Amino acid sequence: MNGETRMRAEEVEQSHLSRDHPSQLLQGTLLDAGAAWRADCARRGVDADTEVDTIPDWWLELSLHLARIGACAPEARAELAHRASVALSADLSSAEGAEAVQKARNALVAWQSDAPELAEFRDLLRAIEHVEAGGALLTAYTSLLNLMRTLPAGDLRAGYARAQSARVLRTLGLVSQAECAFENAIAIASIYGDRWLLARARLGIGVLLHGRGAYPLARLAFRGVLELATDYSDLAAAAHLGLVSVARAEDEYDSALSHGWAALELTAGQPHAEAEALAVLASLSLDVGDYAAARSTCLKALARTPRMPTRQPLVRSLVQAALGLNDTITLDAFFPELEHIAESSSNPWEQSHALRVAGSVHVKHGRSALAAVRFQSSLDIARQHGYTELEWLADQELERSQNVCHKEPESHTRAERPRLSRRSTRVLKKLEQLSVW
Repeated sequence: MNGETRMRAEEVEQSHLSRDHPSQLLQGTLLDAGAAWRADCARRGVDADTEVDTIPDWWLELSLHLARIGACAPEARAELAHRASVALSADLSSAEGAEAVQKARNALVAWQSDAPELAEFRDLLRAIEHVEAGGALLTAYTSLLNLMRTLPAGDLRAGYARAQSARVLRTLGLVSQAECAFENAIAIASIYGDRWLLARARLGIGVLLHGRGAYPLARLAFRGVLELATDYSDLAAAAHLGLVSVARAEDEYDSALSHGWAALELTAGQPHAEAEALAVLASLSLDVGDYAAARSTCLKALARTPRMPTRQPLVRSLVQAALGLNDTITLDAFFPELEHIAESSSNPWEQSHALRVAGSVHVKHGRSALAAVRFQSSLDIARQHGYTELEWLADQELERSQNVCHKEPESHTRAERPRLSRRSTRVLKKLEQLSVW
């Protein structure tokens, strides 16, 4: 890279450092891996010492090693990284986890005077994704910050880490900080001409725009990602799912089902990504009143992935489908888990959703006072984080619950189905016929 490009990248990096570092989350101790873990547990209302026994050892070990590497002098980092590669515990819980640990070890071994090259560096980022997917969001964010401390300002690898940190910030409900981090990643990607990073960051911006209710702008962002991601099926699938959300918001159900099916085809053979596509299709099936398709799709997806971030929307949609079908067996089996998500999810978007659906269940059983509490909590969270769409939905449900002569919420009444094309009808039939295994 020539000197001028390096200078431009450094200017971009430095201009964002002070804006996307939410140190208030841990009272200035975000770079402390142990403090981050304790804060994660506190956010979920669990005991840190007890919870640590329920996760793979390497999650915390990697975070602590990265904290030490980030804090030491540059000339000492390679030795610390090599020690970390030896000390990192194996993951016996899953083949996927075992592979992530091995790749993280290889990346740490590759550490020389500088951080590993981009390919190995991305293996470290994927390992941190496991921590993020397990719900330890602040621990994951701290790991990313410590990793970025080892990089020159404006480095392309920092752009990759920043895009990933932006996703964590968004999940935490820190929308403005997430937007800033995504913009930083876009600027770095543009300087280096990195299409994958540019698509990944623009995808994140599209999700933020959708959450604010800016649907036309979100559509433009997702379509831009599709144009960039012709060689990246994972990002193309995510862009299709983004377009599903936009089409749903504008009642364009044929378009939504088309994009949803395209995403499902792109994720074939990738269990977790496929489960995410199925989760969106399940929610879409609810929108068009096909509760049987929603139930089958949820059960199929739940069999594909144990990951909590994907499981949460699936449980929510499954409970809604069970309400629509008067399926008391499924409702009794999954409502306790929905209540747990509503009370303790670390994802405010999912928590607001879960609270609203839990309120609908309480309405169904005549518990109007408890339902109103759930709807109000959902509304409060949505307002706090600027989730315009969720705010409107929760407000509608709360108004119904407070009306003496209210009708049952739409989530479990059989509203007239929208008129769909033959292709969309075939998609729904395929979803209904999915086998769990």
